[in-house]
Amino acid sequence: MPSWFLLAVASAVLLGVYDAAKKAAVRDNAVPPVLMAAVTIAATIWAAVLAVQRAGVVSGWTSLLTVAPMTWSMHGLVIVKSVLVGVSWTLAYSALRRLPLSIAGPLRAVGPVWTVALATLVLSERPSSTQWVGIAGVLAGVVAIGLG
Repeated sequence: MPSWFLLAVASAVLLGVYDAAKKAAVRDNAVPPVLMAAVTIAATIWAAVLAVQRAGVVSGWTSLLTVAPMTWSMHGLVIVKSVLVGVSWTLAYSALRRLPLSIAGPLRAVGPVWTVALATLVLSERPSSTQWVGIAGVLAGVVAIGLG
């Protein structure tokens, strides 16, 4: 088997485990504390990586982790995006808590379709024919799950 296929399967399995773990976390807990714990753990991991990079313990990471200086307006855009992502995650975790994983997971998978739709309409991007086939496949899968 080609290595890309094995990586795709491994990715799908790990994403499934991740979704199942999120479902287990919100099953008997409120969404805000679970989301706060997830964000705090991720921020702690990134802070540790950035601290190691800053200390120069591991060479070669500098170019990967360098953050360019930002203007105040750029910081404002980051804040707006953070609020949007926070609302999105809160709604996604709430849906995951209330819906079966077999329904919530595929619904969440439709997110990239909205990204493509907005990129096509607002930014005049044009997906390739292969990408359109993939988008149609995602939509067909969601419809099939809804009908089943």
